[in-house]
Amino acid sequence: HWTAKGMEVAAWAWRKTMRQVEFAIRYKPDPPQLEVSKSKTQKVLVKGPWPPPGKRQKVEITKDTFVSHIKEEKFGNNGKVKKLKLKGQQEFSLVDADFSRLRGKLVTGALLHFKVEDPVSAPLGRVGVSTISSLWEEGTARRPYQKIKGAACFAQAAYKERDWAYPGSNILDVIFGRGHTIWRFADATPPDKLGWQAVPVDPDVIAANVAGLSHGLAVFDEVGNEWGCNENGFYYRYFPNRFLASREKKGQSPWLEIWVAGEDHEPPAPVENVRITTDSLPPGEALLSWKTPPDKGGGKTLGFDVFWRHKGGHWKPLPRYLIPLAGKPGEEVKLYLHDLGLRPGEIIDLKIVPVDNAGNR
Repeated sequence: HWTAKGMEVAAWAWRKTMRQVEFAIRYKPDPPQLEVSKSKTQKVLVKGPWPPPGKRQKVEITKDTFVSHIKEEKFGNNGKVKKLKLKGQQEFSLVDADFSRLRGKLVTGALLHFKVEDPVSAPLGRVGVSTISSLWEEGTARRPYQKIKGAACFAQAAYKERDWAYPGSNILDVIFGRGHTIWRFADATPPDKLGWQAVPVDPDVIAANVAGLSHGLAVFDEVGNEWGCNENGFYYRYFPNRFLASREKKGQSPWLEIWVAGEDHEPPAPVENVRITTDSLPPGEALLSWKTPPDKGGGKTLGFDVFWRHKGGHWKPLPRYLIPLAGKPGEEVKLYLHDLGLRPGEIIDLKIVPVDNAGNR
């Protein structure tokens, strides 16, 4: 029996799967290469040239949790639990770091390292990593799925205090393509002798966090159910629990390995010629469009900050989930202005600031 919310989650997962299939059909990677990464015992198998150009840096994870959409668990927090969890479309993890020391630098590659609890029976396989277009609170739950006011859960970014996006939204509205987010998937490295695995992360996903266009990383199990054959015949595993050590587990915290090459300290050119229309839209809403300006300092324009105010009022940031990412230079982007509670005919001021992949604005 499916609830309306369960059908929504299933539909979201199906659309995501179809995008993966399309990508897999169209993408023909270069031959794989091997490169030693974390230690002499852990080798990284990556499709395409590896390692990335530039200098390698280690970045510590500063907060993490996992969320579940199952029944009452959707309101539960796991902020101080010693495990993270990936389980198909049912449960996934959030991590964040202090990316400030990478400002002004150009990211060329990244690996997200996890200590896996059961590397034999439940290792990481194909893993998706997405930006997050909403602030979230790690929370203080030391037991799984505790309901704690102000803490992140599937249903709210801060339980009983703040939604992930609009009223009634959930975390699916601000990750993996929704809410103007960037995501990619990749196969994790095989577990090393100590149970560590590394997940390749797209440079733009990291750069968005460096630039303040994202609030951490969402991590998703792209495999889900498993089946196969062995000497005993056909077997089927329904959504295996893939447990990972959280940052609360001493000596086993997740961490990021990030490569940077070159610097960029100049902001993109300003946005010009913004077009606005309210045709066929409900009162109090508008559609804005403009062309992506070029970057000046060697990077690329990655996104935008948008601020708004009532006439004579104070500037307020527009919610990140409403703001489009940049296209290629000269490519048009569109912003659907809504969810602000504006009255029909009300006049507001808007300020649009382009941001590049090194965080210049």
